[in-house]
Amino acid sequence: MKILVHDSQSAFSKLLQKSALVAEAFEVCETFEAINLKAEDYVAVIFFAYTPEELLDLLEVYKQNIPIILCSSDKDVYEKAKNIYGLIAVDMSTHKNEIVNYFNSLLVMAA
Repeated sequence: MKILVHDSQSAFSKLLQKSALVAEAFEVCETFEAINLKAEDYVAVIFFAYTPEELLDLLEVYKQNIPIILCSSDKDVYEKAKNIYGLIAVDMSTHKNEIVNYFNSLLVMAA
């Protein structure tokens, strides 16, 4: 199971890598240009969006055949992401333990 993680600031991806998540392999890319979404390569994508512009970047490569989890601590980005069909929006302003537990449950479903 391979999960692509995009985190331009590396803040939340470090949280994922240090936690006891069920994912066997995370591939972290910090630059948007490095994203290559081939359906056979990944079972899910975790995309951390810090700005509305990063949300728009995601929409350029968005494919509905790969589960995409969009995470943001920016309330405006989070609210917009909730309205995009097929995206799983996660509010990153909650407590760290809640976030890790939530990711565990999502990634079990994606597997």
